[in-house]
Order: sequence, then structure tokens, then C-alpha cells
Amino acid sequence: RSAPQEVSRWSDSGDHDIVIARCADRFGDMGIVCVVVLRHGEPASAGVTSASGVTGAPAETGATGPQSRIVAFVLSCRVFGYGVEHVVMNRIKALARQRGAVRLAARFVATPHNQPCAGFLGDSGFSLEDRDTGEHHACDPAAVRDVEVPWMKVVVA
Repeated sequence: RSAPQEVSRWSDSGDHDIVIARCADRFGDMGIVCVVVLRHGEPASAGVTSASGVTGAPAETGATGPQSRIVAFVLSCRVFGYGVEHVVMNRIKALARQRGAVRLAARFVATPHNQPCAGFLGDSGFSLEDRDTGEHHACDPAAVRDVEVPWMKVVVA
């Protein structure tokens, strides 16, 4: 979990984006349903460290250059599966492209509570990079197609 001071630093820094998603339907406003913190400017050549302590190059993307990394991705279970997660990921990929990232990295740690989300990164075009733990994923934000969610109207403010 993140401390309020850490969130404040992210908000004030020029190398982070904080994406907040609100959702409403014909039955009413659900309020804020997703928060994502995205960090930009890390070297993509840094690779990942496996559970065995071995650090390797970004295997799947083969990228060198700036990377964006999803620091936190919190989504309400009330909206998971309706496409909100894909609309938000499309926005994250667009922000990474705007920052010139050649690699977008994410970490998924499976727990009994988030099993429905296990395939989300793969469905979004990410490849598994650390087969030891199954936690580290990445994609080339310029090469991966956005997931279409035609029933959803997106407003970027």
C-alpha cells in the first residue's frame, strides 16, 4: 500500500502520471472505480530480477530506451469485466507512447482475491518476462493494439 506522502510526491513529480477513472451507467454514478500510477523515464534495459536473484534483459520486448512502469493499478471489482480495465489500459499505453516509452512494464502478484484478473495483462498485449515467479510482464506500447470497448464512452479530462 502507498502512504499519502508517497502519492503526493508522485502527483508533484514530472515523471509520474496518475490516472483516475470514474464510471456511470443508466442506473447511476459509481464514482471513482480505478486509480493507476504510471512512472516514466526508467531505462528499459534494466531488465527484471527473478526470484532466484538473476537479472536479465527485457526478454520479450528486446527494448532499449525509456520505459514506463505501472506502479499501481487498483480497480473496483464492481466494474471488472465490463471493459473499464481495458479502457484504462488503453489510456496507460497512450500515455507511455506520448512519453516516448519503448517498453511498458507491469507486475502482477497473484492472490486468492485477484484471480479473475490473472489473464488481464496477457489480454492487453503484455508478455510474461519472469517465468520463475510469473509476476513481471511487459509490452511495447507502440506495437500493441488497444482493446476495443465500443459500448463505452471515454471522456479524458
